[in-house]
Amino acid sequence: MDDTSNETTKKGAQPPKLLLSDFLNRFQIPDAGVSPHVKTSAKGERTVSKDTPEENSQTSLTLISGTKRSEKKRLTGQSDKPALPSKLPDEIIRPELNIEKHADFIFIPAHSKKVREPRRRTGLLTLPDGSTEEAYLDIQLYKGKTPTTTTRRIYLALQRLWEEKEREGNLLPDGGMVVSTCEIMRSAMFTIAGNNNKLIHEEIKMLRSCPFEWINFFIGNDGKKYQVLSTANILDKYEQVSRKHRKTVEEQYQAAHIVRFGEHILNNLRANKTKPVNYTAVLSIQGEIALVLYTRLDIILANKETYARTSKGLFEDLQIDEYPYPSERKRILEKAIKELDGRCISTGILKPRLERTADGLDWKLVVHKIPVIPFNARTTPVRVPANMSEMIEILGIDIGEAVGEYSQKQRLYETFAIHYPDNFIYQAIAEFRAEGKNAVHKVKFFTAIMHRIAHQRGKEWIKPCPSDCKYRPKKN
Repeated sequence: MDDTSNETTKKGAQPPKLLLSDFLNRFQIPDAGVSPHVKTSAKGERTVSKDTPEENSQTSLTLISGTKRSEKKRLTGQSDKPALPSKLPDEIIRPELNIEKHADFIFIPAHSKKVREPRRRTGLLTLPDGSTEEAYLDIQLYKGKTPTTTTRRIYLALQRLWEEKEREGNLLPDGGMVVSTCEIMRSAMFTIAGNNNKLIHEEIKMLRSCPFEWINFFIGNDGKKYQVLSTANILDKYEQVSRKHRKTVEEQYQAAHIVRFGEHILNNLRANKTKPVNYTAVLSIQGEIALVLYTRLDIILANKETYARTSKGLFEDLQIDEYPYPSERKRILEKAIKELDGRCISTGILKPRLERTADGLDWKLVVHKIPVIPFNARTTPVRVPANMSEMIEILGIDIGEAVGEYSQKQRLYETFAIHYPDNFIYQAIAEFRAEGKNAVHKVKFFTAIMHRIAHQRGKEWIKPCPSDCKYRPKKN
C-alpha cells in the first residue's frame, strides 16, 4: 500500500445501497418482529440500534433505501476484488491476575439483590508449618452499590487502552494514562452519546472509590500473598477535565482525563502477573448472567476440560438468588447457553448443555471444553486489528462517503481501518472534508492525510517507509 494508488477507476462512486435483509443477515440480527434492536418509527422507518441491550441510545442506523445511512453495508459481490475475511482474529488482553481470578465474584449482574450488599469470599492460607489462617476478599459499598458487569466492561476497556498506550510508549511516568471518554466508549463498543458519557463516569468512579480488603488473598508481583491489603481500589487516580476547561478547538477532541490503576495492580501488570482474556468474546456477550457465567467458566476451565454444577449451586456461586424454582433457573440457563455455545475462552471452546440431576429435582449445567493452544503459550503473537470487525467495514464505508470511489477502493479503505484506530480515521475524514473536496486525486489526497496522521500519532505506516519520510514530523 503506498500513496500512489491507482486512480484510473471511475470517480465519485458511492457505496452501494443497503437492503434490510442483507444488514440483518450480515450481523445475524433476527427479524424486527423478535429483536429489541430493530425499531419502527412513526413514519415507518426501520432502525437498528448499535447499542447493547443495557445501553439503548437515540443513535441508530436508519435503513431506508436511498439515504446515506442506508449505504452502511455493501451488497455481496459488488467489489471486483475479494473481500477481507469476515472473521478477524479475536483480540486478547491481559488484565491483572488477582482481579481476573475473582472477576466472577467482584463483578455481578446489576439486577442481583447482592449488588447492594457488602460481599465476602473466604478461603484458607496454609502456612509453612502446616497450620492455616483465614483468607478472604471483602468488597464494601460505594454509594450503596458494588461493581457490576457494566463496571467490568469499563475496567476491561481501560485495560485495553493501557496496553495500547504502553506499546506506544504513551503512558505517564507514574504508570497512569491520559484518555478521553470517547476513547473509552469506542474501546468498550458503546455508542458515543451523552447518557453513556454519564454512565462511564459513574463506573470509573466505582472503580476508583469502591474499597477492597484482601487478607491473605492477594498475590503480589513476587509470587507471595499479601497478609493485609486494606482499602485497596482498582484505580487509585481519576481526574476528570470537563469540556469547559478545554480552551482550544484541538483540546475539545483530545484526551482529557487521567486514569491510573492501583499500585498493587500496576506492579503485577509490569511483572506480567496477568491472565489472558478474550476481549472480543466479552464484548459480544449481551446477557449479564451469560457474561458472569462466561467469566467463571474461563477461570474454572483454565486447567480442566469438564465442569458440572447444579443450577441451584451455580446461581449461589454467581451471587444470584432471585430464582428459587428449578424451572426459572432452567429458563435463564438455556438463554445463557445459547450465547455461550461455541464461545472461545482463554484455553478452549465452550460446549455447554443442561441435564436433569439424578434425583430429578434440579437441573445440572455440564460444560465440556474443546482444548486449543492457550494464548499465553503461543509462540507467534495474534495480529490484533485496531478496530472490532464490524467497525472495520463501517469505517471503510464512512471513508467511501467522504472520499468516493468506494466500490473500487473498498479494500484500501478497510485496510486503513484494520491498521489505525477509529479516531485516526475520523480525524483524517474531517481534514479531508475541510481541505480535500476540490483535490484532483481525492484518494491520493486522503491517503497522504492518513500517512501524516499515523506518523504524528507515533505509528508506522502500513508499509515500511524511510526515516526521512516527508510525512514524519520534523525534528527541531
